[in-house]
Amino acid sequence: MAPLILGREPAERRWARGDVGLIAELEGRLVGCYWFTGGPIRLGYYHLSVALRPHERYGYGLYLLPQVRGRGVATALVRAALTEARREGATVYFGHVDGWNRTAQKLHVALGGFARDELLGIVLLDRFPITLWRRRRGKGNV
Repeated sequence: MAPLILGREPAERRWARGDVGLIAELEGRLVGCYWFTGGPIRLGYYHLSVALRPHERYGYGLYLLPQVRGRGVATALVRAALTEARREGATVYFGHVDGWNRTAQKLHVALGGFARDELLGIVLLDRFPITLWRRRRGKGNV
């Protein structure tokens, strides 16, 4: 499973804090994974910490092996995460998708998602990260 886990944290640490990891298997092979959490999260790439409310879940770390992309595996993983989050009592499910990742944006919109907030980050002199938020107009949950 290790090649499928993106990010700086090993799976053991994620499970220890209560994160849920979903995996996709195709023809007996692990081909994708997706994580979500209801606990406090630290968005390491943006140096931002977020405390979630009891009814909120944050999805992250969606990754598929390149040879299975475009076959509905990501859709199945995200749908399964939404189902499990609802079972846990979540009414708000969110995450972030990089602005350049049009495929992931289309996937989340197709599943009922929309852009609510946009995270803007800059790095000064290749050394000092600064994170800014810009609130977009709109209401609702995913």
